[in-house]
Amino acid sequence: MPFERQTLPQTVAEVEAGLASRMPGADTRLRRALLSVISRVVGGVVYGLDAFIFYISRQILPMSADEDYLPRLARPWRIFRKPADAATGQALFPGVADAAMPPQTLMQRGDGVQYESTAEAVAKNGSAIVPVRAVKAGKDGNAAPGTTLQLVQPVENFEFTGHVADGGISGGVDIEGVEAMRGRLITRWQQPPQAGAASDWVAWALEVPGVTRAWPYNRWMGLGTVGVLFVTDEAESPIPDATMVARVQEHLTDPDQKPITADVYVAAPTAKLVDVVIEGLDPATEAVKAAVRAELQDLFRREGEPGRVVLVSHIREAISTAHGEYDHVLISPLGNVYSEKHELPLLGDVHFVDAQDLGG
Repeated sequence: MPFERQTLPQTVAEVEAGLASRMPGADTRLRRALLSVISRVVGGVVYGLDAFIFYISRQILPMSADEDYLPRLARPWRIFRKPADAATGQALFPGVADAAMPPQTLMQRGDGVQYESTAEAVAKNGSAIVPVRAVKAGKDGNAAPGTTLQLVQPVENFEFTGHVADGGISGGVDIEGVEAMRGRLITRWQQPPQAGAASDWVAWALEVPGVTRAWPYNRWMGLGTVGVLFVTDEAESPIPDATMVARVQEHLTDPDQKPITADVYVAAPTAKLVDVVIEGLDPATEAVKAAVRAELQDLFRREGEPGRVVLVSHIREAISTAHGEYDHVLISPLGNVYSEKHELPLLGDVHFVDAQDLGG
């Protein structure tokens, strides 16, 4: 029979009953009696201790441990919460020829996010290409090409306003979420290291900040080779850029990390965008449309893997489970979505149409 926690009134009543049984003639139920006060004080203390014991019991296993205790459980298994990482990239600032912008020059976006130059930049052909890094780590530091930047303090021979160069400022990621770390720890318990098994490569790739999913492939380039594809779902794009690929490659080729006999090749998957066309959504409100998009996005994140199939029945199911949806007709895709081993199915555009839009 499972143990059931007592409520506060039940605990107080148990203390009252205990005192009454040991003090014949005493009535612990009288409101202003000393024994009644003692019963409530002792009952409150016992109830508080019971609540603490219940809380501690939930910290024993990773399935229920909270944010404070989960890292303690993970530490003996050499699993650590992935830290936030700062975005890096380049900025362009117009300036006089041969003028030098010193390192650690501060600049900021219109929303106040600041960057600093990481090396001296010399103006050539009317502008300087300035390597920059976000002052604060996190994905808020990511910026699209062309984003306006302004110097915090004037720099001699340079204009006050510049912009983010082609390629943007990217690579910024937030600290790992608690549930993501919990999942890695549970996987480590269930799948102990096996000197280079498929699950090992996934676990090692997930140690890199920003990596959310990974897939290993045996004999990628022949005997003794392993291919690893990965994605960064929390970034602006789930398809990692060259900087992120190089970071994972460096981590997986660390002599202290990889098996001695394996040569690993890390790559970004090729995006396979899947457009969805829905006819006669009922009701066709903006809230329902947003719910449908969210359910489809979640489906492709759960089931969209390189070389695997996203079932059209699951696409219909995702639409049907959207909050508020009553009816719809799926026009596209008409069948299951297949992908090659290097392709990652991603949700493309979601179009909502009426019958007359299709010539009906």
